[in-house]
Amino acid sequence: MRLADSQASNAFPEPYLTTEVSDRLIQEILDAFNRERLTPHQARLVLSRVRGLIDTGELIARTGSH
Repeated sequence: MRLADSQASNAFPEPYLTTEVSDRLIQEILDAFNRERLTPHQARLVLSRVRGLIDTGELIARTGSH
C-alpha cells in the first residue's frame, strides 16, 4: 500500500463499531456454528469463505469507484 493510499483511508475513518455490537455479532456467529453442528475445521472454512467475499467486495468497490 502506498503512503498516499494509507493517508486517504485515514482521512475518512470507518464508522465506529462498539464492543457491544461486535460481541453480539460474534455470539450470533458462534450460535449458528453450534446450531449447524460445525466442527472447528468446518467453521474455519466458512469464515475463510466469508473473508474472501469481503475481500472481493472491497476490491469491486475500490475498482468501481474510479
